[in-house]
Amino acid sequence: MTIPKHPRLAWSQVTLDPALAKLAGVEESCALPIWSEDAGEGVPGDPVEHDTTDLLRGLSVAFGEGPEGNGKDWQQVHAALLAALAEVRGFDNADELLRSVALDFRRDGYRREAVAAVRTALRLRPESVTARCQLIIGVWFLVCDQLEPEPERGLAEVRELFEALGEGSPETARVRELTAYAYLVAHYFGEGHIDAGDPNVRRARVWIGDGPMARRIEAMQQRGYVDLGALCAPEAAH
Repeated sequence: MTIPKHPRLAWSQVTLDPALAKLAGVEESCALPIWSEDAGEGVPGDPVEHDTTDLLRGLSVAFGEGPEGNGKDWQQVHAALLAALAEVRGFDNADELLRSVALDFRRDGYRREAVAAVRTALRLRPESVTARCQLIIGVWFLVCDQLEPEPERGLAEVRELFEALGEGSPETARVRELTAYAYLVAHYFGEGHIDAGDPNVRRARVWIGDGPMARRIEAMQQRGYVDLGALCAPEAAH
């Protein structure tokens, strides 16, 4: 009986395609994070070739990390590689590429890795409204699906991310609705009430409108506590 292999993260001695290495301005062989079923190949040992998708996924979840003591600025190396990979794959920038990687992770069932990839996108481009909203929704789904070991921390992060949007607005009505809904729940959880005078609250209420999510928020306030079991029902969260 063959035991199925599961993807994992490991630092492998990777041999890069010479054209990619030149485009990124990095060495053709160096220790890089790989996320795949064969992530352990090349650790330790001679350089090995890895699929660029495995490399891209590794960079997305372990951005800026690497072996210590060799004098390399891994954040700089990884940012250069991500920019080069974005160009090779036809994306406008690394932010757009990483958001695509996050969607692929989510499609394949790797929810935490999807969130990690969007975190990396936001680190590289903090002004990206799209990445920020995608991260809000990703963290919210982790809380909803009980995949966040510290839901209080997740809700606090949702709140911080939404408030940092400033005047930025998501591109679609559905994303506006989801991000605003997650924010109002997080706001209520943190404050014990929803401050109608808070500008972020006012903006979130406008984004939600008067549909089913608005009624759930109202019911939450009437109960006087956050019932995630009710608020994370499929019709509310998905």
